[in-house]
Amino acid sequence: MYRNILAALLLAISLPAVIEAQVVYSNDQVEVIQLDDNIFLLKENFKFTANCLAIVSKDEILLLDSGFEEVGADLVDAIIFLKKEVKVIVNSHSHADHVGANALFGPDVTVIGHESCREAYAKHGQEVKSFDSNWTFDFNGHLVFCMAYTGGHSECDIITFIPDLRLAYLGDLYLSESFPLVVTDAGSSVETLLHHLNEIFESLPDDTRMFPGHGKETTMEYFGGYIAMVEETVNVVRKKMKPGRSLQEIQAANLLEKWEGWGKFFPFISTETWVEQIYHSYSNK
Repeated sequence: MYRNILAALLLAISLPAVIEAQVVYSNDQVEVIQLDDNIFLLKENFKFTANCLAIVSKDEILLLDSGFEEVGADLVDAIIFLKKEVKVIVNSHSHADHVGANALFGPDVTVIGHESCREAYAKHGQEVKSFDSNWTFDFNGHLVFCMAYTGGHSECDIITFIPDLRLAYLGDLYLSESFPLVVTDAGSSVETLLHHLNEIFESLPDDTRMFPGHGKETTMEYFGGYIAMVEETVNVVRKKMKPGRSLQEIQAANLLEKWEGWGKFFPFISTETWVEQIYHSYSNK
């Protein structure tokens, strides 16, 4: 959908300077890793690791997700180290480990997120710009694309793509070292997630740096392999989903032993829980 537009834009954009990633600041719960001149990964280590991205431009910061409320003070200290002020926060979705520190950046911050979670974003008196499908804005010369891919992880997932920096932040649509987390109780489905992941893969340039909500930064090539893993495990489970076979029987069959490493990054996303997500997503198909 977006590939032709983005390809045209990229013809006129030079590659950003890339430096060797290095930790430039740390406190009890947050590491600041400089990725290039104006991209900083803020890695929280609280209940589990969570990624936020700070895009620094002139005297302002565009913050992609704000992490846990419980370690928000440490995130603010990390931002103070950068000696710039957060002006815009883009929230990939409304779960607590991605929006928890929004309020700490004060009423002058603009929050951008999907319309279906507007109420969650509007709690703190900050200006909220919400949208149903896409939102594009200029951040000090950086064109920022926010694109909705709802129903894959949560009801209000978006990704953020910044063409001149060659980066995309996918929030929890992409857990680069884990099986996905699809909140089926909230109406999301594995089928929708796979549709979204494939569309994102087809839409973004091949040299895009892919940032997950949790896990390591990857290349597009790695992202393509991740999609293949998701598709393969889904197919394996679906083949065993015959009428009358219970979820417990399928889990007991240990179908995903080959991929068990993907179930170790988070204690709450194991091979059994991934099978459960697939089962509930496809049981009525």
